[in-house]
Amino acid sequence: MAESGQQSLWPLPLAGSTSSSVDVQGRARAVFADPGYAKHLWIAIYFNKLPIEIYANSSSGDDALPRAVVVAEGSRARILLCNPVAARLGICPGQTLNTALALAPDLEAVDRDPEAETRAMRELATWAMRFTPAVSLDPSNALLLDVRGSLKLFGGFAKLHAAIVADLGERGYRFAIACAPTALAALWFARTRRDAVVFDRAELPGQLGDLSIDCMGWPADTMRMLTGIGVATIGECIRLPRDGLARRLGPARLAELDQAFGARPEPRAFHQPPRSFAANLDLPVETTDASLVLTALQKLLARLEGFLRRHQGAVELLWISLYRRDAPALLERIGLLRASADTAYLLELARMRLDAMRLDAPVVAVGLHAPILGSLPAAARDLLGDRQDRRANALALVEQLRMRLGAEAVHGLCSVREHRPEAAWRRAALSARASTRQGRAGAVVGECPYAPVARRPVWMLEEPKALYAPDGRLICGDALEFEGDPERIETGWWDGRDIRRDYYVARDRHGSRFWVFRDCRESRWYLHGLFG
Repeated sequence: MAESGQQSLWPLPLAGSTSSSVDVQGRARAVFADPGYAKHLWIAIYFNKLPIEIYANSSSGDDALPRAVVVAEGSRARILLCNPVAARLGICPGQTLNTALALAPDLEAVDRDPEAETRAMRELATWAMRFTPAVSLDPSNALLLDVRGSLKLFGGFAKLHAAIVADLGERGYRFAIACAPTALAALWFARTRRDAVVFDRAELPGQLGDLSIDCMGWPADTMRMLTGIGVATIGECIRLPRDGLARRLGPARLAELDQAFGARPEPRAFHQPPRSFAANLDLPVETTDASLVLTALQKLLARLEGFLRRHQGAVELLWISLYRRDAPALLERIGLLRASADTAYLLELARMRLDAMRLDAPVVAVGLHAPILGSLPAAARDLLGDRQDRRANALALVEQLRMRLGAEAVHGLCSVREHRPEAAWRRAALSARASTRQGRAGAVVGECPYAPVARRPVWMLEEPKALYAPDGRLICGDALEFEGDPERIETGWWDGRDIRRDYYVARDRHGSRFWVFRDCRESRWYLHGLFG
């Protein structure tokens, strides 16, 4: 305990100080109206049950069964956390695994999964950015949000706090939440599951003083040393002589105490959200049933939808991974012709793709990866308001055909640097970028500056078809009439494949239009293409 005459760095606790107040909003307004008040207000959210809840929140989780996370302790395995079903059977943290199995023979014992916990915390950090861009991850499975700049946007602290709690309640995690002018103070309050709301830094000594030193998360040997000299609370710790405390704890621990009480700045790294979505789900049972795989994929797409909403983004490419037992993983690519944030439509495309697949080995897990575009392109509309809708419907049809027939069965057209019509185009892979340009005859074309000026039909015959022309009248099932003047194409003399042709647009009595030419060397007529 503190020696007589020694001066402590931290202010003594304020008599009667408390965080409980009926008018939380009024207290916040009064404190923040003080121009000398600190510019930070931290909300700490502590997910103390995360190691067990990551299993409940996966598709393989079944809350009707007893489950416990076990950790190795020497030669024994002990219970770290358990779900409510196991707790009702008498299982509790600290028990040996053998004792727990004696109480519940059907207990599902799982190892702690730090990687899954990290992924979950990163997802939660990205979610929290809807409330503030200043979100920091703490290794103890906690989020720290600096919400000082968000109070006006959300209509005050009470409404912001309520919005955070309501949103978290829908995500299936248990948590403790607290608020303080410093990040460490908020975190220590949350770790004790004390719903503290402290706005004024002057209140911190009184509020932190009676907290157990366990909430600071210091190493076990440090905690044993403090306990050995009779220190059980933070208040007792800060009453120790500062010089002696520095020698016992080291400068790093002393700096933490300074930061918690606001006597030293708290530099923190803020979470940077990923620019791509990636998530996996284990299936409850291994299966070759595409409908069960689709159900897991639907859950992943629901998470993607929230991710896109937070980023105000869209996707034009999805990668679906099907992890199989005793077989290599299947990687399926779904490319879109236009960026989309419509996950119901993405699910329909995925269903078509799965229907066309044959699952010859059981699938045990499903993965989804999607690079995120910065924003959803605005829908440009013409005066009638329906051109963009027609185009979107056409692209949707092409995407669905690709899912059913395979991407290689559906292609676009691209102009090349060639005047001979039969060689003036090539097949081109369809993409979202290419689909933003439209050919003169309605075909999707690639980015080529050599497209011919004259109109060309989309339907070109692989080989020109000879036409019957008795008495100078052109016949193609019916008599044809010419529209406009001919287009002379004379080229290819340098490579031995020279042509000399006069091309016409012709129409029959039913209105069908054809692209025909007269071979000037043979004086014969041919059909080369049909207009839509």
